[in-house]
Amino acid sequence: MQLKNNIEQDNKNIILFLDFDGVVHPVGMRSGSKKDFSRLPQLEAWLRANPKVNVVISSSWRDCMNLAMLQHFFSADLRSRIIDKCPILPFEPAPEFWRHAEIMAWIDQQQYTGKWLALDDAVDEFPPNFEQLIICDRAIGIDVKVINELTTRIHYD
Repeated sequence: MQLKNNIEQDNKNIILFLDFDGVVHPVGMRSGSKKDFSRLPQLEAWLRANPKVNVVISSSWRDCMNLAMLQHFFSADLRSRIIDKCPILPFEPAPEFWRHAEIMAWIDQQQYTGKWLALDDAVDEFPPNFEQLIICDRAIGIDVKVINELTTRIHYD
């Protein structure tokens, strides 16, 4: 099955909903800081080792950037795998778990039925004990522990 954006949907492909702040760099970094996207090389290495994973940007950075701008944070060989960004929901009525609601809106709009995970630092943006959430320590971002969990989850869930 093809998604609306022409990405093939089958049991082999996985969507990773990706936050930026607290994931690809520690929270609290000023834009332009040397630490901006400092953890992205770890994620990119993992993506290269896992070619069935495509990325949808769930970060609030998508509010002020189009998809092409967001893709350019990534190395050229991975940009085609940054396939979309979550829709921006209206402020009213405010969902209880905002990030989760945005991801679910994307899934509904795309009629996506495949496997997916969310990589985020904002545990309060998801229902308690949410199965598809992989949590990053916002002071660190992606680390070996997170990479190992991603690998385990895509291969054994």
